[in-house]
Amino acid sequence: MRVKIKEIVREIYFREYFKVLEGLNVVKGSEGNEKILIDKFFKIQDRENGLIYTVTDVDLAEPSNPIISSYRYDDDGSIIKMRIEKDEFKKYERA
Repeated sequence: MRVKIKEIVREIYFREYFKVLEGLNVVKGSEGNEKILIDKFFKIQDRENGLIYTVTDVDLAEPSNPIISSYRYDDDGSIIKMRIEKDEFKKYERA
């Protein structure tokens, strides 16, 4: 019984996680056979201004609210770090 509970929780966790990532178009495959296409060094682009960011981390501590840490270089070469929360995912796309 204990194993079944773990499996159920894991299934709910991943189902919620994949729903959230759909906004970035980073999940490939059909239901039950999805693969995540985001990891460190993945490039995402701001749809509004075209700026490209490099992913440094995907924080899944809260599956319903993942946070993507990223960075880009400014014109003068300095690093600009940014955290992208779930409600902002729709503002970005794969670069």
